[in-house]
Amino acid sequence: MTPDGDAFVFASRRSRTAITMVRLVDAGGGRVGWRRVDTIALPNGFALPDGGTWTPCSEPGDQAQVEGMAVDDRRGVLYAGQEAVGVWRIAIDRDGFGRRQLVDRTREFGVPSVLVEEEDDPGDFDCEYVFDEDPGFGGSHLSADVEGLTIYRGPRGRELLLVSSQGDDTFAVYDRGGSGRYLGSFAVGDRTLLGGPLVDGVQESDGAHVVASPLPGFEQGLFVTQDGDDLDGVGGEQDDATNFKFVRWERIGALFGAAAGG
Repeated sequence: MTPDGDAFVFASRRSRTAITMVRLVDAGGGRVGWRRVDTIALPNGFALPDGGTWTPCSEPGDQAQVEGMAVDDRRGVLYAGQEAVGVWRIAIDRDGFGRRQLVDRTREFGVPSVLVEEEDDPGDFDCEYVFDEDPGFGGSHLSADVEGLTIYRGPRGRELLLVSSQGDDTFAVYDRGGSGRYLGSFAVGDRTLLGGPLVDGVQESDGAHVVASPLPGFEQGLFVTQDGDDLDGVGGEQDDATNFKFVRWERIGALFGAAAGG
């Protein structure tokens, strides 16, 4: 939402690198319509410093799609997670997209890979990276796939960007106070509730969101994340269903100087 009341939405497409920006409009009769403002296509291939090229691993016909996105409307920035590639910082204004920058790469960036068909699910493929041939151009904080992104804004001006690193079941945290530097990573682990059952941690998260405002039972804010592998206790059998895990923000914020209103 802009200061003059205009509202914009950013949308990506499955198996494609494009992001589209649309403006929401009054369609009459209590309905909401939209008008396309701009579209940007992120790369599906990259020139490497050694003169070679690299294309992210994907199934035939697919491209390195964009997953999670987060908007920093105060600075005019869209953060976009491109699954096997990394995190993009893209300038935005009411007229569309501006300069883009790949601010962090996955460990898999530039690494050769092969597609292997799953034995128990013919027609589905997994990417296997040949790390013995890693040319060393990737990052060290994110493991493919990059999934959900969310921005924490504390009541005293503290700002963080949190990124789901699905490949190693962690969340990478970056300073949003101007430097954008990497601050560290955390995982949501197993926990036994008082007098209750064991609750398993978070694996293969597709996304997350943080709320800095006080909520009932979460007085300093809430971090909620999708858990892609819900387990019946530690070491128990895996359920087909996924679920969501709620974490009190102070447990995370204390690790990065952003607890108790920091």
